[in-house]
Amino acid sequence: MIIENNHIHNNGHYGLDPHTRTHDMLIRNNSVHDNGSIGIVCSLDCSHITIENNKAYSNARIGIMLSRNMHDSIVRNNIVYNETQGIFVSKSHGNQIYNNTVSEVRNGIYLKNMSSGNNVHDNIIKSPISSGIQVNTGAAGNTFYHNTILDAPVHKAIVTDNDYFKATNTDPTVKAIDDTLQTRNTFNDNIVTAGRGM
Repeated sequence: MIIENNHIHNNGHYGLDPHTRTHDMLIRNNSVHDNGSIGIVCSLDCSHITIENNKAYSNARIGIMLSRNMHDSIVRNNIVYNETQGIFVSKSHGNQIYNNTVSEVRNGIYLKNMSSGNNVHDNIIKSPISSGIQVNTGAAGNTFYHNTILDAPVHKAIVTDNDYFKATNTDPTVKAIDDTLQTRNTFNDNIVTAGRGM
């Protein structure tokens, strides 16, 4: 199934929400904005979903969300802005998130709730209010590389609660709140420019 070239706006909760066990779907070239919660979300055992070339902006909470065991899916070439969370991954595994541009958000790309095996690369995150990349609440085995975070808050470009950063990420804007476990996620060759004190 293909969902494309739609203008989706001013809905009470979700803009676009294929749900339980949706699979083999292409969501592309849509403009999704001013919805009451999330712009684009797929939740509960969704798989093989491609979300590409969409604009998600000015939704009440989240631009694009992968939720509750969404797996083996792709989020690429989207533009997300003016959101609380840009791209949010919760309890989801084995997804590819790349070539997205995220700006004017609290957290650019946020993985939490045991999300694992996700590959996050070649994204551009501009002027995040809180963090460019946020990883916490047991998210593990994820890989982040070649992401560019511009004008990040000092010491909050990449924030995690329990991860070991590989040596290639040496910029002082990378902050591990508690790095004692030294195992979980891998961060390599990300580019950070800090512009604001926090």
